[in-house]
Amino acid sequence: MSDFIEAADTNSEISGNSDPQQAIRRFEERLVSARALGDRRGEGQALFDLGAGLFSLGDERRAIVSLEQALVITRELGDRQRECQILLSLGGAHQMLGAARSALKCYAQSLAILGQLGDRHTEGVVLNSLGDVYVFLGDSHRASECYRRSLTIFREIGDRNYAAIVCWSMGEMLAGQREYARAAELMQALVDYEREIGHTDADHHAMVLEQVRMRATKESSSI
Repeated sequence: MSDFIEAADTNSEISGNSDPQQAIRRFEERLVSARALGDRRGEGQALFDLGAGLFSLGDERRAIVSLEQALVITRELGDRQRECQILLSLGGAHQMLGAARSALKCYAQSLAILGQLGDRHTEGVVLNSLGDVYVFLGDSHRASECYRRSLTIFREIGDRNYAAIVCWSMGEMLAGQREYARAAELMQALVDYEREIGHTDADHHAMVLEQVRMRATKESSSI
């Protein structure tokens, strides 16, 4: 269950538009205008918005092109917070394409910046995403380490929502290793939280959890 940072204003503009392609065209027009004016900050912003917009529409390859250009400009300007946002979006785009090594590189660079910024919440989010990437690579040891660090952060800052999400991620990993009983214990946390707040995904996750419990029962009875 991955979670990564995108441009909030960009997403709202895309989602609130009946024609998302029209929003993309507006980002492209802003980019042309910024370049014509020699406005490097505006150009970087337009590239970021365009990249985040393309990513939200599922066009990861074009998104990466725009985001990489935005990253160059942002580093020139020394905007560390925006650099981190771009790296997270880039990591997410690479992750969606299955380019795990590229995703790892982006997430690792963003973690270094987050440590300087003191943004623990986003650090926890990135660690969860890193865990997902390591699972994809078959490195359960590093995945577990990332998940544990992420869970520790969310528990310390009192974020029950994300703590439950990380528990689900850990549970999915364990279920993939046929450790169904341990997986079910962890996954229960998300179902309990979603039911408490009336989340629309509660029933779906409860159904998945029940399947894991059935496999745990089957495994124990066959021993």
